[in-house]
Amino acid sequence: MLDSEDAAREAVVRFLDRWGDERRYRVIGLIDLGPAWRALVEIHDLQRTIVNGRVEQTIEITRREVEHVDKATGEVTHGELVRDKIGPSAQDGYRAMMRQRVAPEMKRLGFIRSGRTFTLPDTNYLVALSIQGSYANSFMSKRFTANLSVLSRAALAEHEERSGRSIDRFNPDSQHVAWHWRYRLGEISRYGRDHWWELWAGFPFDDVATAFLDAVANFAVPAMRNRMEIESAQNGITGVRPANAWIHPNGSTNLHGLAWKGTASDVLAAISDGCDVNQADYQGFVPLHRAAIGHNIDTATALLSSGANVNAANRWGNTPLHLAAVYERGKQPMVDLLLAHGADPTLRNSDGRTALEGGASAAITESALEALASGEPLLRRD
Repeated sequence: MLDSEDAAREAVVRFLDRWGDERRYRVIGLIDLGPAWRALVEIHDLQRTIVNGRVEQTIEITRREVEHVDKATGEVTHGELVRDKIGPSAQDGYRAMMRQRVAPEMKRLGFIRSGRTFTLPDTNYLVALSIQGSYANSFMSKRFTANLSVLSRAALAEHEERSGRSIDRFNPDSQHVAWHWRYRLGEISRYGRDHWWELWAGFPFDDVATAFLDAVANFAVPAMRNRMEIESAQNGITGVRPANAWIHPNGSTNLHGLAWKGTASDVLAAISDGCDVNQADYQGFVPLHRAAIGHNIDTATALLSSGANVNAANRWGNTPLHLAAVYERGKQPMVDLLLAHGADPTLRNSDGRTALEGGASAAITESALEALASGEPLLRRD
């Protein structure tokens, strides 16, 4: 009889050991269902990567799953079975989360709710965030994401007049006109890609609600408001387009694009117009990161002369020097430039690697480091 949580955890671990050494996992939650235990397990896969000709292994969280442990027999079963439908479903938890956490916070942020759609009132634009559920939702699991939409009322009216077809109801999940601004919440938030939040039957929803609302408050709302500012400036509703107007909902500014493929004069003009030389996008990339990736010595020099932080770290802890070492593939100019302007080759990223240790960072040669230590200039100034 498995009456204790410890015994249930041990049973689940024995069951999961069937995967051998290819996976790592941990039981992150247990619920007592009476005749059985329900365990929520976090699964990690060992992903093999090749860095600089060496095979390395990194552990990456891939997903979660549910196991059930029969108290009487100790038998462990995976997935959703009819007899496991005990207690509140994942959908019940989702409804409670929307009622207790999401709806009140969305109202505080200025949204008006209608079913699964939240709208921001505006006289010139239709601005909405709609919740989309997965077709694969079940008793045990509820996955959801959010679609963002900004559409000019004038553009919609023009489209209706030109097409001779009236749109009775604005649907933020549909592409009404070609220039309709639409993105998934995950794409413009810290995830940097499409992301689905997931609830599990009977388990607390607070962490999920907090993560979702963080994405809405800190990424969705600024992105939608900024899109309205950009379109208003372009359409003559307001004044000049903001210097830091985002060229993509991931938070990159005009300066990010210019740093990558522009010229030094382009960069200096944008900075003169008010662009922030150290403005980070949602992944933590500053313009100098983009210049390092693009091997653009001219724009990197302009950024550094304008006060760019040479040791700025993105969300993975990579500095411009880390990226220069990877992308220059044995070339030296960008690495030399960054080192000459104070780049710290001892800083470690989230994997614990310095730029020198990061694999393709062979571009940081021993001679370059020796020159740096001796005070010898790394760049020729003819």
